[in-house]
Amino acid sequence: MRKVVCFVSGMVFLVTVVLSASMEDPVRLIRTLSGHDSIVNTISISPDGRFLASGSTDNTVRLWDLQRGKSVTLSGHSNSVLAVSFSPDGSKIISGSADNTIKIWKLQTGKCINTLEGHRNWVQAVAVTPDGKWIVSGSLDYSIRVWDLSTGEQIRSIGTGDTTIVSLAISPDGELVYTSSMAVRAWDFETGELVQVLNGHNGRIESIAVSPNGYCLVSGAGDNMVILWDAESGDIIHELQGHTAAVNSVAISPDGQYIVSGSSDKTLKIWNLQEGTLIRTIFAHSYPVSSVLFSPGGDYIASGSNDRTIKIWEAGDRVR
Repeated sequence: MRKVVCFVSGMVFLVTVVLSASMEDPVRLIRTLSGHDSIVNTISISPDGRFLASGSTDNTVRLWDLQRGKSVTLSGHSNSVLAVSFSPDGSKIISGSADNTIKIWKLQTGKCINTLEGHRNWVQAVAVTPDGKWIVSGSLDYSIRVWDLSTGEQIRSIGTGDTTIVSLAISPDGELVYTSSMAVRAWDFETGELVQVLNGHNGRIESIAVSPNGYCLVSGAGDNMVILWDAESGDIIHELQGHTAAVNSVAISPDGQYIVSGSSDKTLKIWNLQEGTLIRTIFAHSYPVSSVLFSPGGDYIASGSNDRTIKIWEAGDRVR
């Protein structure tokens, strides 16, 4: 292990070099963010790549300045924070909680500017539409809800029958909402109509992500599998095997070429999306990995864990 100076997105870091499996080149751990008092459930990165928001079982959201490594604690939820997301303009953070509420926070001040009530069970997932107008939330109460970001007014509620919502993602054109439980489902944003069901996993699907061009979906599940889907046909393109425990989070790189997955086996795996091949395994955390993301520029990867930390990794030349 050695330390080197690294430049990422105009920021200077002292980094630790960590060896990875299946690759000759090392993985660079840029920074470890510590501060939460319990499990890190979820992370989101601001559109400019400068800030990271994390949600924890300690009931707080933390807002991290990635250049300085400093954080501000956003308090207000009365139970675990399960989901966080930035608005497309980066000015607001949206959080969903096991207290059944959604909160909207102003980035500049760290203050809560609205609390959205209506869900009757844990809010497992939140996202903002690409136009920045609407919040979409998914809950264990068998509903998807759409809210006006500017006013906090609930616009519609989509009943999902007996299907709880574990994860959700919005298509790049804003026309479809994808949700996961035991299957991946696609819903028409305007009408709430169920338009597609994708079956293939043998366990609960913990995470889904959509490619930047909207052509592909990726999912990770309790069956230890990552599956890449054709979004239009619903066909399976690749089944990615290698994790030895549940896959808790997946993400696709901004250029659409790579997938990163985080697992209860404590590792991150980076895959070539087109070929369906494993590029590298990073032995990332001392406890299960709960959340993973690529930065907006694709130059670093962030991972959150049950070990209460968030780690920032240089993506490497093979993933850029």
